[in-house]
Amino acid sequence: MSIYPTSIQYSTILDEKYPMLTAYFAFAMCAGTTFCGIIVTPLSKCFDDFGLRPLFYIAAGVQLVAYFLCVLTVPNWSTARPTNDSALLEPQLTWVYLIAFLLGFADSANVASGTVLCSRLLPGRESHTYSAARFYRGVAASVIFFCSPVLTMTLHAVILVTVTLFSALSFDFAMKQVERRDGSSKNL
Repeated sequence: MSIYPTSIQYSTILDEKYPMLTAYFAFAMCAGTTFCGIIVTPLSKCFDDFGLRPLFYIAAGVQLVAYFLCVLTVPNWSTARPTNDSALLEPQLTWVYLIAFLLGFADSANVASGTVLCSRLLPGRESHTYSAARFYRGVAASVIFFCSPVLTMTLHAVILVTVTLFSALSFDFAMKQVERRDGSSKNL
């Protein structure tokens, strides 16, 4: 949801009340990232392979909640231009904090689970798979940025929900391959 900081700046309802809105957003996003690290570290020690499916599905769920909240709390066309339009729920600083926190948490969890998956998919070539994954993620974000002048917040959310669900299916498919490979190597 990289378009969210622009959207809150273009929402004149928020921008007039809170001129430091981008800084608040960045602080809350960093807090979400830090909180994820604080939670993941002990849980990874308690549960075997917590950094794989459990963490990825937690991240996907958090992302879906954040997208839903964005649609409810951000004026639809604030992705492309300054607007006085209202949202389904009145835009407030509390929503900005919550959404940024959730996006930071989800991003941190995605990076952690992606790193663990890359290390399991191709042992010894982790950096190659991780770099390729980050490259494609960057390309996808760039495409969405270039399309943002014609996309509403709702359309952004629909695209991101679709990508999140596709990612979950792909992640599950990759994990099944890893488990099948690990299971057959243990039987030898």
